[in-house]
Amino acid sequence: MACFTLGIVGVIYYLSEGPAVGWSAAALLAILVVGVVLLTSFVVIEHKIAYPIMPLHIWHSRRLIASCVTTICMMAGLNAHLFFSSLTFQNVLMYSPLKTSFAYITHGVGSILAVVVLGFVMKAVRTKVVLVVGWVFFLGSGMVWAQIQADSSHWSISFPALILNFVGMASIWLCCQLNSVADAADEDQGVVGAVYNVCMQIGAPIGIAITNIIANSRNPEIAVEAELLSGYRAAFYAIAVMAGVGMPDEADKESEGKIPETLA
Repeated sequence: MACFTLGIVGVIYYLSEGPAVGWSAAALLAILVVGVVLLTSFVVIEHKIAYPIMPLHIWHSRRLIASCVTTICMMAGLNAHLFFSSLTFQNVLMYSPLKTSFAYITHGVGSILAVVVLGFVMKAVRTKVVLVVGWVFFLGSGMVWAQIQADSSHWSISFPALILNFVGMASIWLCCQLNSVADAADEDQGVVGAVYNVCMQIGAPIGIAITNIIANSRNPEIAVEAELLSGYRAAFYAIAVMAGVGMPDEADKESEGKIPETLA
């Protein structure tokens, strides 16, 4: 367990600090190498011992693999969305921190309501349909945000973009949550849930790292207010691309079932 914990911390630290420190910084690369070695050691140890913490047979489930990949993409896009929308509110639209917080009420309250409503919808609709619709909404949020102007009103751009984002996020998150444990035996439910949550944590820094690189490449070194828009728009387009990457493909036939009755 120590190998996995320290290993995943090393990888996430590298992804989190890379944009600021530099991806090729010697100290940072050393941490990444140590993290990868520890994670590899963890897999080898789990394969050899009689009672592993993470039984490798859980990865026989295509639904678990698909859910983990999808949630990494979703969390990458979600955290990048929250990061750059906050920067847009305060650095371009010139909102105060308090006004920015009020703007996110739509996203927070809406996410809760969306999950409640989707709990009923998914009893009658296949999860793959909900997933695809969710990704379309998620992609749409990035595209709408990318149209932001320095004089845009909250109701014309950011409000609809936040609505699209929370509907998409809730749909993807709930489907992945259910599909990830659908094939797991009772004794494996806990470890599968833990693996899924680790994937969520990995996705977050990946999204911010990628969009930071893209935004910084488009913005001048010294930029203020509207001058930042070029980089921010590029970051929002990148979020839309993440949605396209995360969208399920036709090969994922096992995720087409409705919500299991035991989970309904």
